[in-house]
Amino acid sequence: MNIEVLKEMLKPEAVYLMKEGPFGDNTVIVVVNDSMSDKLEDIMERIDVDYDFAVITKSEFEKIKEVVEESGEKLW
Repeated sequence: MNIEVLKEMLKPEAVYLMKEGPFGDNTVIVVVNDSMSDKLEDIMERIDVDYDFAVITKSEFEKIKEVVEESGEKLW
């Protein structure tokens, strides 16, 4: 997975890899300041991954932060 492409296009606050959790198994959680769903299609065309994506806002992340930080791996 190319984290640099995610960082360039979404300018995330953080990126986590969840082996299991609230969004399912093997999910990349991208935390952004604002909703960026309009950019996801372009991003998916530029990177080749075997993971599902969940793009959430910083305020949404605060609600699940404890679970993500306990069971996820912070990639950036």
